[in-house]
Formats: sequence, C-alpha cells, structure tokens
Amino acid sequence: MEERDKANAGAEAAAPAFRSWASAHQLMYEEWWSLPQATQLLRHGFMQEVRSLAYGTLPGVPGEVRIAHADFATQEHGFDAHWFTVVLIPAPGSLAFATRILCHDRGLSELERSNPDAERQVIELDDQAVRLESDDFLKRFTLAADHDQDNVRTWQLFDPAMVEWLTAEAPTGFSFELQDGALCCFVKGLLTEEADLAALCQGAARVFSKVEEVCAGLASAPPDQAAPAAAPGSRDEMVVKELAEHDFDEPPKSVKDAAKAFRHGPLLGDAAWKLGAEAFFREYAAAAGFQPLTIAAFRAIYLDATVSGILEHVAHGHLAGTELDAYLALSNDDTYEDLGWATLFAPVQPGVNSFDFAVDAEAQAVDDDDNWNVMSDGTLVYVYRTDKGRRGRKRADLDELMARAVPLVTRLVQGGPG
Repeated sequence: MEERDKANAGAEAAAPAFRSWASAHQLMYEEWWSLPQATQLLRHGFMQEVRSLAYGTLPGVPGEVRIAHADFATQEHGFDAHWFTVVLIPAPGSLAFATRILCHDRGLSELERSNPDAERQVIELDDQAVRLESDDFLKRFTLAADHDQDNVRTWQLFDPAMVEWLTAEAPTGFSFELQDGALCCFVKGLLTEEADLAALCQGAARVFSKVEEVCAGLASAPPDQAAPAAAPGSRDEMVVKELAEHDFDEPPKSVKDAAKAFRHGPLLGDAAWKLGAEAFFREYAAAAGFQPLTIAAFRAIYLDATVSGILEHVAHGHLAGTELDAYLALSNDDTYEDLGWATLFAPVQPGVNSFDFAVDAEAQAVDDDDNWNVMSDGTLVYVYRTDKGRRGRKRADLDELMARAVPLVTRLVQGGPG
C-alpha cells in the first residue's frame, strides 16, 4: 500500500486544481472512478485507475466527453503508476474507416506505445508503420496502424492540414488513438493549468472534427468507394479460413475438445488453443441463435458496458421467444489463466427501472449463489458467472448460464414481479 500511495501522490496533489477547473467549465466531477478500456492506452497494466474525472460537453464535440487523470499500473520496478491526462470521445462512425490508428508522441516509452491486446489476438500480426512525407512530423510522432487498417483511409485522416497542425500546433506531448469507435487523446502527466487543459481539449476537438470529416466523406461517396474490400490476408479472413477447415456436428463440449481439431503434432500449441476457443464460442453462439460480433463493433454500440475482465468474445441475438436484443460474452482475467466469466446481458426497455434486480427475489437468489452475480449499469442488466477461463470453459457451464439467465434477464428488462 505504501508503494501505491507514493506512486499516486502526484495525482492526489493535482486533484483539487483539476476539480476547480471542472467546476469552472460546468463539468460534472467524480473521484476514483473508471474509464472504459476503449483504446490500447486504457488497456495497459494489471490495474487502471482514474483519480479525477470530469465529464460533460466541450465546444465542437457533440455528446458527452470525459477528461481524466488516469493511470495504468505495472510492476517493472515495484509498483509503477503511469499517469496521463486523457480526453475520451465516442466516435462510433469511425468504425467505417478506422480499425486502429495510433499517433504517438516520441516521448512515450515503448511500453506506453505498445499494444496490450497483441497476445490475445487469435492470429497475431504485426502493426504496420505508416510513412508520411513530412520529416518534421516524424521527428515529433510515431504513426502506426493495425495490420488490417486500410492505408488509404489512414492517409485521408492525415491530410496535409492535419499533418501541419500536429507538427506545428498540437500541444506538447500530444498523442491520440482511434480504435473501436472511440477517440482517446492524451498527454503524459497530470495537467491542471487552464491553458494546458484548454489546449488538450481543443486538440482533441480538432482531431475529432477531422474524424467526422472523413466519416462524412465516406457516407457521401459512391457505394463502390465508400467501403473498400477487406485487405487480402486480414486477420479476420485468416481466422474464418482456419475455422472453415473443421466442421463440428454440435457445439464442442469444451474449449479443449475444440482445440484438438486444430492440433498439429502431439501437443496442443498456443495457436490450437486460440482457434479452439474461437470455434467453441462461435459454435455455441450459433446453436443458441446468436451471431458473433467483433469486439470493435460491440464497443462502438456500448462503450460503457460493464463486463468483468478482458472481453474476448461477444455475440448478439434475441432472448428466447422474444425480439428483445441480448448479448452473450466470454471474458478472461488478465492475470490468472484459469479464471474467466460468462455473461448474458440485455438493454432495459424504456420505462423499466434497471435497478429492480436489487429487490427482486429471484435475482437476489441467483446473486447469493457462489460464483454468480446479477447487476445493472443503468442501461444493461447482466447475469454472469465465473468459469475456468480461456482454456477451461465447458459447454455445460454455458448451458447452465443460459438456462438460468435467459428467463431472469427477460423479465428484468421488461419489468414485472419477481
């Protein structure tokens, strides 16, 4: 605890000034809060913390914006807190052209610029370095993109005006990440001065405006130009090709059973386990009437969804016998290989109190069971249970989740006695 307190001392000292700034700009304020793990900066470390959070509207940006003193913690040399001042803006329209685009200040460490999701991908592929013709830009920034990112769209974002602004006018230390339908702009350190915070917020609005401009251009383009075909050899294409080589008569009994289909040699290698986990989920979801979604597509819909752990799989469908939207998700603990969660959740219908679960006898009976939980975040109602994680999952456990959760979630999202 002493190491943590020492690492967080700067954020504690900066909190009063940040709170005063939020109040002066008519922004709501919270302490020791959280941010969604929207882009790769916000997914680092074994712990993420938000000491101070301001949220509300900013000039030039529609909807709610979050400005925060946020960190991720590592154990490189004891307890190490990496503090940033962050501006997080929902940008769901960017899914039309951006897989993952990273514009990082060269002052960031290699760790801070790295992709924490790399080893979680079913098929690991290196990022592509994006070259621009401006040497001055490259002195300030590194520019990279996901392997599957279309370079033409990247260059549209980094047009000459944007490159010139970033090179000559962007705040010192400015970086941004555009990923999964969200824009995260940030600088390393804890800003409290009016001029510094104003510059960061204005910079975020400047980048967001360009993102919206690219989105508008795609929306007005002819159909054959608006959505380019997926790049040959994309990660998704590779996964689909691998999965198509093995047919399952029924959903596999476990991830291990599924992984055996992808084994090469006597042992189950990492690739077989990852493909097995993907096949296990897709086969189960299809049998339950759910359609797998990319994590990016899901996050663009529900940026603030409260799913425990690191989200690995998600599928969309309907609660049995209804037209009510629902989602099935599997997530993992990032530290313990044999710990994970299986979750069924659905949006609450208009006029229904999403927190009725707290006084619902059936919901509380489920919640009182070891390894089971029922909760709501005000928009979605969740029923989830712990499981054995990415390699230990079994079909019987998902069957139990669906049998118990579907009728309960169906009633809770529609309202009614329980």
